[in-house]
Amino acid sequence: MVGSSENQIRALIRLLADENERIVKTISGKLVEIGDTAVPLLQEAEIEQPEMARRIEEILDEIRGSRLEDDLRTLAAYPDDRVDLETGAFLIARYGYPNLDVQAYGRQLDTMATEVRDRMGPRCSIGAPVFRSACRSSTCSWGGVSACR
Repeated sequence: MVGSSENQIRALIRLLADENERIVKTISGKLVEIGDTAVPLLQEAEIEQPEMARRIEEILDEIRGSRLEDDLRTLAAYPDDRVDLETGAFLIARYGYPNLDVQAYGRQLDTMATEVRDRMGPRCSIGAPVFRSACRSSTCSWGGVSACR
């Protein structure tokens, strides 16, 4: 049912109000199958129809979970030396915070990394033990974020 029209998705969402649990389960499955295309309309319905919020939130969680599983499988398929920890951390964070601005946090991490590199100077290549030591001996706060304490 991928490629469903907005009207079809809205009709399915209306059917979530049905009292028959089998119908609701079937409709929920179809909306999960549609996936990301249904998300904005589900979010809209969640606000407009608070009596269906619990059902809608369960569907949204299922869609997010499926997307997260696919993305994590893709990431895990890379050789160990090519896995990007930052990408993995943001994948997990996006599950709990679907509207997370990953790029903004990525820029903040880049700024922090540059500042740590500047503070550590030539010792930077020594690695994590030096980072922890340098961090404990300085204020270790960037953009309102405190670390290493």
